[in-house]
Amino acid sequence: MMGIVGPLVVFLMVFGGYVLAGGHIDVVLEALPHEMMTIGGGAAGAMIIGNTPSTLKGIGKGIKQVFSGPHWKEQDFKDVLCLLFTITKMIKSKGILVI
Repeated sequence: MMGIVGPLVVFLMVFGGYVLAGGHIDVVLEALPHEMMTIGGGAAGAMIIGNTPSTLKGIGKGIKQVFSGPHWKEQDFKDVLCLLFTITKMIKSKGILVI
């Protein structure tokens, strides 16, 4: 979800700021495909040049994970909090050597 919301906010802020500053959005929309290809291609090329193949594989896996959703579910976090509560309660009542 955040993988979609983040870029959407960036585009809204950049183009919204441009329009509020008095710019004409039709000029931007006309040049947009070429500009995105230039900027995106340059960024992708720089990333390929500046990283090792194993790092690029990790980046690909990370991008896939962003769009696939979180690994941990809400119940996992609740379970960890319950475990921490139980451990701290046990330490307080019976001492650290119990663990």
